[in-house]
Amino acid sequence: MSHTPGHRTLARILTSTAAAALALVLTACGGTDDQPAAAGSGDALTKLDLTFTVSSTSLAHQLIYAARDGGYLEKYNINAKFVTADSSSVAMAALASGSAQVAFVGRVDPLLTTAQGKKMVYIYKHSTGFLTNVTVSKAFADKHPGYESMSLDDRLKALNGATIAQASANGVLTRVLDSAMKGVGAATKNTYIATNTMTTALARGSVDGYMAPSPFQETSVQAKQGVTWIKGTDLPDSGGESIVQGATAVSEDYLKSNRANVVRVIAALQATAEGMKADPDKAKKIAQERLKTTDPAIFDVMWPAAYTCIIGPLQYPISADDITFMIKHDAADTAAAQSLDPAAQIAPADVVADAKALAQRIGH
Repeated sequence: MSHTPGHRTLARILTSTAAAALALVLTACGGTDDQPAAAGSGDALTKLDLTFTVSSTSLAHQLIYAARDGGYLEKYNINAKFVTADSSSVAMAALASGSAQVAFVGRVDPLLTTAQGKKMVYIYKHSTGFLTNVTVSKAFADKHPGYESMSLDDRLKALNGATIAQASANGVLTRVLDSAMKGVGAATKNTYIATNTMTTALARGSVDGYMAPSPFQETSVQAKQGVTWIKGTDLPDSGGESIVQGATAVSEDYLKSNRANVVRVIAALQATAEGMKADPDKAKKIAQERLKTTDPAIFDVMWPAAYTCIIGPLQYPISADDITFMIKHDAADTAAAQSLDPAAQIAPADVVADAKALAQRIGH
């Protein structure tokens, strides 16, 4: 496996360099708005100032952006400062240090952090399924005539020695591909760069391919600079349609000392998901506005699967089964994770119940 071993995860993400860099980002974002929230159901709730750190701007996290851009956070009187970390590792560092109160990251990152002594709690599954494909350059694909009819194993073997861009050494995308490659006796050369730079790196020939969710994977394909080499759902251990894709997490310490705040965050996310399911046109319009620089043709290709992923948590809420899957498949080489109680990694049932009651009272 080419990623950093699990027992070094927390030490790596909590380096003084990462903490200092994150502090500068948070400072640059400025202060919060102390003005009262706009009229609406949220007026009955005291104003809540929170910092949300998000690991990427991809559609896998669209529910979070919809909560902001669709007015759902305002409805719940949450004044959120968004900080895009461009990496789950940096996002988790913010959460662990207390620089942010809520993190929106890949599915396994809170679990790995917990395994290394800083307890994190999954409070919501904000996207489901596995939306990420392996995208390779057109030049790489052309070196393999007849690739269109190649089997999955042959496509994996063809990636042996290829330079593949990933967002994080310990991210789920890296682990899923590494595991699949190991299964055929091969390995990629992973390089770690920000997700939003991957399409440019591919176009310049700096990498042979990359793993990134929408809209990045479609961008290269539509520009005829890339080829979908392997569909993410075809990779072993991807988890299918119900497994966590995007995880919402808080530290256990924050949950214990700010339970009401966590309840309100969960309620706002639940209301957002319900609102997007009830009004698909609104959901699409919010996403289009956020991704207005994306080619409309690219957006239309990626939206159907993304929409299903975004509202998926309503059908498949976060559960101990999700954690069990991640311990087995995503953190198999992290000894400390094997001893964790899956049920203890998710928000207690009474917290979730209170959040759903609040969402029902305030509405969407």
